[in-house]
Amino acid sequence: MFYNNFTGGTDCPQKLKRGIYYIQKNYERSDLSLEDISSFLGIRRESFCRLWKKYMDVRITDFINSLRIEKAKKLLSNDCSYISQVA
Repeated sequence: MFYNNFTGGTDCPQKLKRGIYYIQKNYERSDLSLEDISSFLGIRRESFCRLWKKYMDVRITDFINSLRIEKAKKLLSNDCSYISQVA
C-alpha cells in the first residue's frame, strides 16, 4: 500500500514485507503493538525495530498513524459517515 513510497521499496527483506503486511491488516486495532508484529514474524521486538530502521525512512508509529489517517479521511469523505463513527 504505502511502503513503496519509503526507502524500503522492493529491496525490503521478506520479514519486513510481512511485517508491513501485518500492520496493514491490523492497523485499525487500537492495541496493535510492536510485540504483536514481532510475534507474528517470529523475531524479537528489537530485531524488528532494527530491520525497520535500516530500510524505512519513517518511524513505525508514524507509518501506522498515516494508515489510520488515510482511513479516517476516506470515512469522512463518505457523506453517510458521522464523526463519531470515524473516531
